[in-house]
Amino acid sequence: MRPLSATLAAAQRAPSREPHLRAVITRRRLEWQSIYAGSETDYRHAAVFTTGGSLISARITPPADSGRLYRRRTAAPGFDADFSQWVNTGQSGAVNVAAAAGVAEASILWLGTDRGIRRITSADDGLTWSSSPELIDYAPTTAVGGLTAVYDADDNLTVFFTDQTTLYVKPRLGDIWQPRLPWDKATGVLTGLSGVYDAGFRLALTGRTAGGDYRLWTLTYAGGLWGELFEIAASPVGEGYEFRNASLAGPDSRRCAWVEQKFSGEEPYHRVYLTAGVPGAPFDAGLWTAPESLPMTAEYGFTILQRENAVWLVSADQVWRAVIDPAGLDVSADIKSAVLALQPFTGRLQLALDNAAGRYDAPAFGIGDTLAFSPGYITSAGAEVSSGLTFTIAAVELRRAPGEALLAITAEDNWAALSNWQTRNQLRWNAGHNIRDILAWLLGQVGIRLEVLSASAAVTGQYPDFMINPGGDGLAAVKRLLSGVPDRLFIEGDTAFLLNPEPGAPAVYEYGTEHTIFRRRLAAGGSTRGEITVPPNCPQQLFDTVIVDGTAYRVTGINLDYRADKGKYIMVLQLSEDG
Repeated sequence: MRPLSATLAAAQRAPSREPHLRAVITRRRLEWQSIYAGSETDYRHAAVFTTGGSLISARITPPADSGRLYRRRTAAPGFDADFSQWVNTGQSGAVNVAAAAGVAEASILWLGTDRGIRRITSADDGLTWSSSPELIDYAPTTAVGGLTAVYDADDNLTVFFTDQTTLYVKPRLGDIWQPRLPWDKATGVLTGLSGVYDAGFRLALTGRTAGGDYRLWTLTYAGGLWGELFEIAASPVGEGYEFRNASLAGPDSRRCAWVEQKFSGEEPYHRVYLTAGVPGAPFDAGLWTAPESLPMTAEYGFTILQRENAVWLVSADQVWRAVIDPAGLDVSADIKSAVLALQPFTGRLQLALDNAAGRYDAPAFGIGDTLAFSPGYITSAGAEVSSGLTFTIAAVELRRAPGEALLAITAEDNWAALSNWQTRNQLRWNAGHNIRDILAWLLGQVGIRLEVLSASAAVTGQYPDFMINPGGDGLAAVKRLLSGVPDRLFIEGDTAFLLNPEPGAPAVYEYGTEHTIFRRRLAAGGSTRGEITVPPNCPQQLFDTVIVDGTAYRVTGINLDYRADKGKYIMVLQLSEDG
């Protein structure tokens, strides 16, 4: 059961109760707006926000144009900004470029045809730059597929670059560049690299396996140690497409953009994809949402950046922005009715909002947006709710009748998202991961983090040879994984809770003593199912053990019904005997 304050517990057990429900709608999907579309040649580029808020961009021209290096500073990026003002740095022969910003300085780095890695710096938010490039190192060859630079928490700059099959790290401590060090992995040729700092260096890497298959990986470098390579995207060599130009944004909300390129077949293309880290999951878990195709195109991809309430995509000739809506729209005061139904593998909320004043004639939300719903009461401490339930809006309908104007919202929890997810190709775990790990990966595809409350030996000790065929959906896969173990799964918001409902577990709540029971339907003898109708117990969760009239039961269904015009506010709990 979710946490319950003493004042909320007293209010829901009191003889006279005043309901209070909270509902807040936030925009879930990023809506991209084109800020700039120029005539620059789409080629290698880099961009970074300074601590002062300026957008620093760098680009190089193709080899046919001598690989000239340009820089740009946009002090107040937005619709009114001029993104066409590039400054020729006077440097040429550049074959790759990177940009980074710390507290005290910003850097633009590039690899030249002479294998030299150089940089220029600015200490005044990009207004002026050093005139003499600093030579950092020489790469072993000019086959540098990826180049990125990141300032750490101490404002020290570290450069990462790939040369054929090797990833190198070269840190700068104070004013001294340290010797470059190779990684300890074995792959095929590496083609792209991007990084951010978050208590360690977090990297996105494109390339090929030793067997020639194409991959997009994530990787951590911290304390002088390399972490594990985690696959975000994979393609066998025979499928004809590969991944390039990955860009990683963070650390507050991790996102990764990259280009999927296909050079063969009837329709060659280069398509931009975006994925996000699963909320609450550590970077080292390697859990990311299923890739989403973006509406824009760029052969050399985009640098993805995050600042304040927006996500940016920047290339040599384009700038796009998507505003994040963190606050949301509070519609609590307009709730006329709410019907909530939570069952194993499904959850639905139906909400009716008062639209007599026409507030929702053209609602600022719609299908795909997130609805957070929290039941509660007016308590001695004020309005209190139990939060944790979120849903995705599936339908919105205006309803009018004599004396009534409503906006009806139907929303589904993340079980529906899992059901709607389908794999593009065959997935197989060859007895290398246990059931819990496979569950975590599947749930992560739709942005759900797995939290283990308790687990059986089977769910952590069985390593199945598990396969999902192309077109297979996530819900069916989860049901198959759970079919042979006693463990159960329920979802609240962006978290799935795994538990092993062993008989005799301590009860978390009691009905029939202080908490009134309006109606009982508990069959005697042989039947293990029944239900009770009670004043809503706001933090009640599926699979909780509760006491009803002295007997332990397991909660297998939660139904809440609120009707303001009828003064109705009840909860129906479906129960099975514990054990």
